Amino acid sequence: MTSKDKVSALRRLMRKEGLTAYLVPTTDPHQSEYVPTCWRRREFLSGFTGSAGDLVITQKEAGLWTDSRYWLQAGRELDKKVFKLFKAGEPGVLSINAYLEQKVRKGQRVGVDPRVISKSQAEDLEFVLKGRDASLKLVSSNLVDAVWADEQPPLPLDPVQRLSDRYAGQKVEAKLAGIRKELAGQDAEAHLICALDAIAWTFNIRGRDVEFNPVAIAYALVTKRGATLFIDESKLSAATAKWLKGVAKIEPYEAVGKALRKLAKARKRVLIDPKEINRWALDRLRGAKLVFGDSPVQLAKSSKNKAELRGMRHAHVQDGVALVRFLSWLESVPQRGRLSEVDCIDRLEALRAEGELYQGASFAYISSWKANGAVIHYDPKKAKPAKLKGRGLYLFDTGGQYLTGTTDVTRTIVFGEPTAHEKACFTRVLQGVIALSVAHFPEGTFGATMEALARRPLWGDHLNYKHGTGHGVGHYLNVHEGPVGFAPRSPGKLKAGNVLTIEPGHYEAGKFGIRIENMVAAAPISKRKPKAGEPAWLEFETLTLCPIDLRLIDTRLMAADEVTWLNGYHEWVRDSLAPHLDSDDRAYLELATRPL
Repeated sequence: MTSKDKVSALRRLMRKEGLTAYLVPTTDPHQSEYVPTCWRRREFLSGFTGSAGDLVITQKEAGLWTDSRYWLQAGRELDKKVFKLFKAGEPGVLSINAYLEQKVRKGQRVGVDPRVISKSQAEDLEFVLKGRDASLKLVSSNLVDAVWADEQPPLPLDPVQRLSDRYAGQKVEAKLAGIRKELAGQDAEAHLICALDAIAWTFNIRGRDVEFNPVAIAYALVTKRGATLFIDESKLSAATAKWLKGVAKIEPYEAVGKALRKLAKARKRVLIDPKEINRWALDRLRGAKLVFGDSPVQLAKSSKNKAELRGMRHAHVQDGVALVRFLSWLESVPQRGRLSEVDCIDRLEALRAEGELYQGASFAYISSWKANGAVIHYDPKKAKPAKLKGRGLYLFDTGGQYLTGTTDVTRTIVFGEPTAHEKACFTRVLQGVIALSVAHFPEGTFGATMEALARRPLWGDHLNYKHGTGHGVGHYLNVHEGPVGFAPRSPGKLKAGNVLTIEPGHYEAGKFGIRIENMVAAAPISKRKPKAGEPAWLEFETLTLCPIDLRLIDTRLMAADEVTWLNGYHEWVRDSLAPHLDSDDRAYLELATRPL
């Protein structure tokens, strides 16, 4: 079926349901950013493969809303005769709710699957529609699934593994005790955990149900005296099932609705995160006494313990070795012009796979030559991969999953002689990385407050980038983790133990893209003890071990302290990785990290 056929079939189903419009979000019943193949309904319908974007289908129009990371990609992947691209956040572009407010009339209905819309989103949309005397209809069966029919993949049944306490740093019993302490503090009797990474973290398990994200499809319920994990037990080995049953009751995934209705009937006080719970689950709690608030799991998970931080450092050494071997290979390979963008990432993946405790990639590798670098989330495997011919900039954004941690790194390198403009742009991006990396700040500072530090060097030249400056990273979990981050709307306050990326960039459509990305961990400043009554002061420990291309730096733009930081960083990279490399790769590393 073509996109036109699929949309036409969906519209027929909409007419049977009496719907003026139908909302198809990217997300799944767990409000996930990355979803299992079986729930990639927006991708099936539109052909757009980005990780963010929602569809609205009316009888006359079909629109995709996505953010600036994906505007160029969506322009390539969408059938423009079927779908209109709405550049979310662009001045003058209506939001989905504002669009629907214009489209609906009195008595009309907008439909959505209640499993894929959160409480907060549903309430916002209902408020808008009520103002037009229209309504939101919660359609019990997903209409896209009916179009997908026999071709839709089944729910995944990949095995679940236990994450050793050695890597997790905390036993499940201790994590459950921490949740129960939070319940007592909020006078609640139960907490429903919906987010897949939060469930994986709580029970020290990892799965393979979602590509790149080591999570398993499940719900969890923690009460004052017990815990229940709702998961398909066929995913559990006998040993894993026996161990889990020592800390939680195991129930089928489908049994969560019955459990929620039981809580509602008993009028229990249930703590739920309105951003994570879907409307379907919320409706089954109707009658319970609901306590709305941030999930205590998300806050605890984002602040890494000593074992997790130790593991992150181990993972970055393994990653750094692979990265240097890759860069050394790129510099020495004969007839580089025959290499494609895919050849490059295949080589890097193979090198990572030789690393200790490697489990796979942490996201779809970005490998982009020249103009493709301006496509922020470019995937060469979903395009015609370019050959690395001649002179130009090559950007690669990749990461790995290790039992000890998760990595995410971006480097931009030059082949041939860079232009003065390319060097100036690269240097401003590097200065942005440095400015945020060296910041000192009181614990509790919002990441959104600090983001401008990385943008300021670019702003001085009237340059900017249309994506966030950084995101939280899980410990052998999702490469994108809340609630902390460096973006204008990041809601989280920074704490010791937070692990984040710093990744400013600059992009020129049709020409090139530049991005430099390091991962950092927030830690107390050892030389400064806080005064009584004031918060601890924090700084960032850089985790990423990978050379930054010296050929692209315009030293005339660099301040002395910036040069000192870069030389110190490169000395640390060299000392950390050289013992793990052969003579040829060590020689490359020595040259790549020479002092400015």
